[in-house]
Amino acid sequence: MKKIAFLGLFVFSIFALAACGNSDITATAEFSDLDIAFDRVTFDVTVTDENSEITGEIFARLLDEDGDVLDSTPLTIEEGETSVSRLGLQVLDLDPETDYELVVIATIGRRNEELTSVEFKTQVEGEILISTAEEFFSMGSNKSGTFVLQNDIDFSDVDFATPFPSGRSFSGSFDGQGYTLSNITIDQGAAYAGVFAYISSGSVNNLVLDNVQLGSSEAPLEVSSSSKVGILAGNASSASSSFENITIRNSAIYYNSSASYDFAQFYIGGFVGELRGTANNITVSDITIETKVSGTSRARVGGNVGYIYDDASIKQASATGDIKVVLDGESFGDGVSSTLDVGGFAGRNDSINGINAVEEVYSVVDLDVSVDYNTLESAESAIYSVNVGGLVGYSSKAINQAFAGGSISVSHTSSENDGLVSKLFSIGGIFGNYFGGALDKTVRYADGSTIVVDLPEDTNYDFSELIGYDQQKRTHVYGIYGVQNATVNGVVQDDEIPVIDDLSSYFDSSWTQSAYDGVQPLD
Repeated sequence: MKKIAFLGLFVFSIFALAACGNSDITATAEFSDLDIAFDRVTFDVTVTDENSEITGEIFARLLDEDGDVLDSTPLTIEEGETSVSRLGLQVLDLDPETDYELVVIATIGRRNEELTSVEFKTQVEGEILISTAEEFFSMGSNKSGTFVLQNDIDFSDVDFATPFPSGRSFSGSFDGQGYTLSNITIDQGAAYAGVFAYISSGSVNNLVLDNVQLGSSEAPLEVSSSSKVGILAGNASSASSSFENITIRNSAIYYNSSASYDFAQFYIGGFVGELRGTANNITVSDITIETKVSGTSRARVGGNVGYIYDDASIKQASATGDIKVVLDGESFGDGVSSTLDVGGFAGRNDSINGINAVEEVYSVVDLDVSVDYNTLESAESAIYSVNVGGLVGYSSKAINQAFAGGSISVSHTSSENDGLVSKLFSIGGIFGNYFGGALDKTVRYADGSTIVVDLPEDTNYDFSELIGYDQQKRTHVYGIYGVQNATVNGVVQDDEIPVIDDLSSYFDSSWTQSAYDGVQPLD
């Protein structure tokens, strides 16, 4: 496939026109969500007629450079309605690098009136080369394109807006060729937040992200509805998405959620907030995540991935850094359900995408979790659960050939109205809450780290330096390496758990063994 240089920023001029200068017409039309490839255009169109002016047919038409009609789609406003919308209309077999025009024509009285028009130019055929910030942003006009990064891009002093926000998912391919996108500041909260924000069936490979900041400690981003947040993307929503050779370093997420309704979601990960599809060789280093949760959402926070969905797979991946989560409840009343999953690598793992869908991973992340539900006096019943693990907070599947390090601190302040609610904390050096099968060489790397848990008497909890709550109690090949150093409510814990004396040739996976050898200086 030949490579053709990017031709610059695509500008879509969307404007309303009334034929013959008739400014009295109130009927309107609008084209939106244009996706332009080299051989096709996809778009949405809406026609609104509040005053019932349209007396005949309505068409959305595509015209060529000479004004000839290439495609005509009828639109009908149903009786009793004042508007019509058609989503995802598509015209195929266009010529590359050619000017076209979309128009809406409606019969009003005895005349055909042009309600709106959009001029556009089809993309170049082949790979689109990205060399500047402007060209990166312009990818949003071609969400299914094939993009190749040509050099490092420094976004210092550039107002960053993701090309792929909610409602405009990336389904193409992006090859970073090992180059770096750096110094990116995202200063607006959104349903999906990150450099790419929303990826559906797309792929991103061979890319370095350096110094990406979502919010700041002084001004964290705020959302009041479901949100998925990651340095690369908030949401990787399709099982056909893929990621390989991604490095994220020196980056931070400061993000708060007050979402408080049934099934509200709040997922944060150093790589992606929610992962579906496949990911390989994903390195997240020196990540800082600080978040405050005040609503009753299902919150899942991890150094690499917030939530690993059931159709995801991730291997040879890691996270290092710090995570701080504060759950400070507001309006936690009767019947409330609140779940918080926090892990050094992932908040929650439900992957069933093949055997060993998640393996050869590690995290060395310090976790600091504090909880105060502030339960209302009116609450007669509620269910609160917290799962915190050095590797994963809650995992329903095994994760093998893996290790987790870093200190863990979990504290909870009970409110005077907590007496009638159910509170269950599961805290572990590897997994907080585990429902998977037998583990194969999964290790708590304990040297130089501590686990400190401080919970009031009205809180039910399970704790271990390996697995806090092991629901199935399988026969595992696992253990702790290093000095045990854990206290619960001031009492030193001395678990009867397997101790591993030597990790120098412990792992069967050469990748995991090499990764462990690389963190040896922490000893």
